[in-house]
Amino acid sequence: MPSRVFFFFAFIFAIELYAFQAFVTAFGSSPLLIGSYFGSTALIITSIWLYFHFNKREKIKIPRQLLMAIFFLLFIPKIFISIFLLIEDGVRLLKIGANSIAQMGGAANFYLGISRSEIWSWITLGFAAFMATAFVYGALFNVYNYKIRKVNLKLLKLPKSFNGLKVVQISDIHSGSLSDFKAVEKAVAKINALNPDLVFFTGDLVNNIAAEAVGFTDIFSNIESKHGVFSILGNHDYGDYMFWQNPADKIKNLETYKYCPALSYKPAH
Repeated sequence: MPSRVFFFFAFIFAIELYAFQAFVTAFGSSPLLIGSYFGSTALIITSIWLYFHFNKREKIKIPRQLLMAIFFLLFIPKIFISIFLLIEDGVRLLKIGANSIAQMGGAANFYLGISRSEIWSWITLGFAAFMATAFVYGALFNVYNYKIRKVNLKLLKLPKSFNGLKVVQISDIHSGSLSDFKAVEKAVAKINALNPDLVFFTGDLVNNIAAEAVGFTDIFSNIESKHGVFSILGNHDYGDYMFWQNPADKIKNLETYKYCPALSYKPAH
């Protein structure tokens, strides 16, 4: 675990340092830019640390959603900035090669500039700003925009008695990222309005810990179907993305999760 943590934070620092070049090229180096940029880096690191330390986060009453929003808003766009810079660096390497060949060939007047392009940096930062705006829109306005997708399945070896069977699949609720209980109740109402024969929940009720489902379990337990509601665990439900103090805490979390009312079999009346 310590090695994974080290490489994770090393990756973040590497991206932060690399993406910083685009800001320097576009705005020029200044104490204000350096302070504000690496101040945001410190904020990113702090938000990640608090996100994975449930007890400390709860003591200072910082919502999980806010910490995740800080990470996505301040860090993810820098990954795209780094991709743009890698493309530019590829071109710069080609220019360096062309300059070397020209010099060896005696073309003293031939030289291709290899400095970072200010225009390219502005394009890069503009795209990053677009990505950040899209994230804010999705988080504020699109997270509860539920869609029902209907699929007709024809299985040759399925007995005819299953003809017309209506199965509803729901997945990846990630209740740790939700806060609007009324909106989630509307989702359950949409599911029940479909009058399903079976409901299958295919994992990831939470982001990391069973406690994230508190407040939502009563809502999800209202999901009804003619022949019951069935669930499996997703990768997030095992608590693998948390920094546990000891293995017993992780086992206890999983046991709490497995007996969550939202996951229990409940046939419709």
